[in-house]
Amino acid sequence: MIKLAAKHGILIILDPAETIAWLPALLNNGPAKCRAYGRYLGGRYRNFDNILWMSGNDFGGWHDPKSDAVVTAVALGIKDRDTRHLQTVEWTLGQASPATI
Repeated sequence: MIKLAAKHGILIILDPAETIAWLPALLNNGPAKCRAYGRYLGGRYRNFDNILWMSGNDFGGWHDPKSDAVVTAVALGIKDRDTRHLQTVEWTLGQASPATI
């Protein structure tokens, strides 16, 4: 699908771990496994020209250190293998965070 989208000049936004339903799975796995998962994704998708990484999905758990740690670990893992694509995060409406990756 990513290659097909590229043929038509379409940017794909990849959400590596949707945080509404999957945050418990990230928490159960912990930061080390989440970072490894991010490395896997970064390695798999780094050669595509038409992607943007978007962590979260109305992510309101950034203020909880445990939640923030696992979501950040995925993003840092992606960055370990894919340094050319932009990464962003979708916060819950009305929230902001001083965190940067």
